[in-house]
Amino acid sequence: MANTLELAEAAAEAGADGVLAIPPYFSVYGEENVEAYYDELAAQCRLPILIYNFPALTGFDMNPELVKRLAVKHESIVGIKDTVDDADHLRAMLKIKEVKPDFSVFCAYETQALDMEEEGIDGFINATANFAPAFTVKLCQAAKNHDRPQMEANFKKMCEAGQVYNYAVPLFLAVKEAVYQCVLGRNGSEKLPGLPLGEGRRMEIQELLKHLSLI
Repeated sequence: MANTLELAEAAAEAGADGVLAIPPYFSVYGEENVEAYYDELAAQCRLPILIYNFPALTGFDMNPELVKRLAVKHESIVGIKDTVDDADHLRAMLKIKEVKPDFSVFCAYETQALDMEEEGIDGFINATANFAPAFTVKLCQAAKNHDRPQMEANFKKMCEAGQVYNYAVPLFLAVKEAVYQCVLGRNGSEKLPGLPLGEGRRMEIQELLKHLSLI
């Protein structure tokens, strides 16, 4: 907890607009423990808080009832990034708006973008937006304009960009390589346990980026 609060304060001092806070991981705690964790974070953090639910990595699912309790209790808990492959889970999160209308629900997976945009999702916090943000932005704009063909076209591009995930484990190493190539225009470096991608993988990512007209 102390480290979380220290990082949150550093973010506030740096001018951040909010924090994206994942529940404790490695040691998988029970629901009561996780609720107490967010209670304390909300009490001491001076920034708005987005809960980050990623059960595949943390071992704990921020279920909708728990999230609703936290959202109702704490004005500063303003939304959630729900990284799950179950659309019903996201739909249940959207129901929190019935008791807290300004609560925001963000989707993470590109493959859910089209359906969830039509369900009323507030937006996307997806990894491909680090190197191909226009596809996500244009899908959201098309949804506001009720332009189904443009929604479908940009959804397709989002999913194609998501193929980059196949080139590394964990996937963010491949996303970083895409950023090096089409955003920074130079090679990057990794810290262990991360390793640079081999030349073959780098070339495959390059071909994908060329296919998407990103480089």
